[in-house]
Amino acid sequence: MKGYAFTIDVTFGAVLALFLLVYSTSFMLTSYTSGIGDISVKRIAEDTITLLDYNGTLDSLDSGKIRSGIGHMLPPNLAMGVNITVYDNTFTPVQEVIIDYETERNRFAGRHCFMIFDGNRADGFAVADYWVSVG
Repeated sequence: MKGYAFTIDVTFGAVLALFLLVYSTSFMLTSYTSGIGDISVKRIAEDTITLLDYNGTLDSLDSGKIRSGIGHMLPPNLAMGVNITVYDNTFTPVQEVIIDYETERNRFAGRHCFMIFDGNRADGFAVADYWVSVG
């Protein structure tokens, strides 16, 4: 009887070890299928929109300048669309700027808020909704 219980115990341990080996191998194989990870795309998108804000390109609200800035910063395999809604000091939407709205929204989307200045005076604020697609 002792040999029978020992055999069942070893068999159970071997099956468990085999299951863990197959599970970990399948996890490793599926985690490296994408060329660009979601975290990388997210960081690239956030960095791009933050740099456009930092260098004043977003404040201009000029779709041509913003599109050019995005083109200079993004890698060629990424496309980015931006929808900027400008609000006055009473939180009323007063303007909307749309850049590459037809860009497919299949990868990452985010939101960036920034102030609009007229000289040294805050003239309102804006919200930039942006999305990035790989392709």
